[in-house]
Amino acid sequence: MCVYDRDDKGYIIYCTAGGYMYLLDGLSGELLDSVPLGGTIEASPVVYENTIVIGTRGMKFWGIELT
Repeated sequence: MCVYDRDDKGYIIYCTAGGYMYLLDGLSGELLDSVPLGGTIEASPVVYENTIVIGTRGMKFWGIELT
């Protein structure tokens, strides 16, 4: 998923079946952050305002704030 901040800077967010969420710089592809979510992720994340929402197979939902 690609998202932009208020300054039009782009980011790539992707999740893996291994249970990690990655945040990449949209221009360079540089890894900015990774978060272990503790469960298999089988759906795309969504962004609502400044929060990434991710669900896991273990029926847990994560809300990660973009700052």
